[in-house]
Amino acid sequence: MSAEQIVQKKDPFGALKISEFRNLMIGRFLFIMGLRMMGTLVGWWIYELTNEPFAIGLIGLAEVIPAVSLALYAGHVIDISEKRKLLLKGVALYWICAIALLVLSSKIGTGAFNNLQIAIGIYFVIFCTGIIRSFTGPSFGTLVGEIMPKDLLQNATTWSQGIWLSASVLGHAMVGFFIAGFGNTGSLWIVLGMVTIGFVFISKIKPKPPHKQEVEQKTLESVKEGIRFVVQTKEVLGALSLDLFAVLFGGAVAMIPVFARDILKVGPIGFGWLNAAADIGAILIIAFVYSTGIKFSWLAASVLSIGFIALIKWAKVSSIFVYAILAFTLWFSLYKTGVHPTLAGVILGLLVPNVHLKRTKIVDVEDGSVSVIEWLEHKFHPISTFLIVPLFAFANTGVVITADSIKGASQSLIAWGIFFGLVIGKPLGVLVAALSAKSIKLVEIPEGVGKSSLVATGSAAGIGFTVAIFIANLAFTDPVVQDIAVIAVIFASVVSAAISTVLFKIVHPASAK
Repeated sequence: MSAEQIVQKKDPFGALKISEFRNLMIGRFLFIMGLRMMGTLVGWWIYELTNEPFAIGLIGLAEVIPAVSLALYAGHVIDISEKRKLLLKGVALYWICAIALLVLSSKIGTGAFNNLQIAIGIYFVIFCTGIIRSFTGPSFGTLVGEIMPKDLLQNATTWSQGIWLSASVLGHAMVGFFIAGFGNTGSLWIVLGMVTIGFVFISKIKPKPPHKQEVEQKTLESVKEGIRFVVQTKEVLGALSLDLFAVLFGGAVAMIPVFARDILKVGPIGFGWLNAAADIGAILIIAFVYSTGIKFSWLAASVLSIGFIALIKWAKVSSIFVYAILAFTLWFSLYKTGVHPTLAGVILGLLVPNVHLKRTKIVDVEDGSVSVIEWLEHKFHPISTFLIVPLFAFANTGVVITADSIKGASQSLIAWGIFFGLVIGKPLGVLVAALSAKSIKLVEIPEGVGKSSLVATGSAAGIGFTVAIFIANLAFTDPVVQDIAVIAVIFASVVSAAISTVLFKIVHPASAK
């Protein structure tokens, strides 16, 4: 079957029917699983050698410093290199690193070196893997783009990320059991085997030469261009910073060897279960974190709803009304089951197809179909945004609005300060901040966005319902004053909403409809 035929059928397994992509994914799965096993094993091994929790943290540092430092240079090298060849070199170098660790863990290594020397050797090997990682990681992504036709790229990316996550979770979780069964040396033999087989599958891919226009750019210029892009693109800079801080302060799982051996005293098998627990928990958290007890009768109803959805999809039913009824049934059944109903959205997103509808603005530009879930979201969005959410927020304030409370708020300078701060201060602040940032060239205001648009946006920002009430409760300790502040926030939000609606209809009449 050709790529064009696969696209036309909208097959969710379409990308896997491309032989080169299939070989790449098999190779990637084995390679990533091996790497995760090796990385987790090294943490246990280092702690066995040093008995120092700090030594475990140095492993991550030894790998991340070269990986981050060389990221931009590696990107340039990937651009100008033959992608398949470069990736194979990286996998081969990882194979050599696995061999080095294997020798250090064997009788040869333990006989020739003491624990400190072996630990230093491990750190050196991990430093080398950090260098290799900066090249191999992006190479997989670029190869996906080179292999797949444009129309199948989204499907391929989904599969690629899913396979990476599966391999990462499985490798991370299984290594403790391998250590218990085969020891460090035996586990490294398994890692070596996985990397070797992964290399074989990747080698089946045809060469992917660089594009001519990419070769012409000098290395230094390319790196500088990458740095400028990151610095100037606030979204990318913010995402990178957030990720770095999350890894820096949230890497508690690195200490699992300490808990497994010294605190819980459960050994390598317990180490395996502790690693697995983190990954299993990540999978089940959405479904069960808010559970109050599973009701199996409603669970059966949920399963039945899923079966009906799958059945009518197989029968190619195109009635959006039928899908909507079954979607609500599934959501309600999960809710009554005790499982968090958010899981219904995941299930429906996987099962519910696109259908053809007349008179709708939400369509797939290729075939004129619309996602049932997206259509329902669009239909219920006004009700959710303008009715349910405000009522929910209002109910959570706990304030009883009466004629006396309104009169009291109208006579309070605090209430009027809050009112004018939201109704006038917010739009004025947005306008001044935007124009100031533009004047010092910190930001660029999009073309077609004038002062009137900024004022309208600022007025919408005056609907500071939840946060404003939260700040008011922090600012004032007197319950009476808190109630007055809440009433002021409510009325200011209503007025800001009305003003912003009018302004948007004046400034952008088409978008306000």
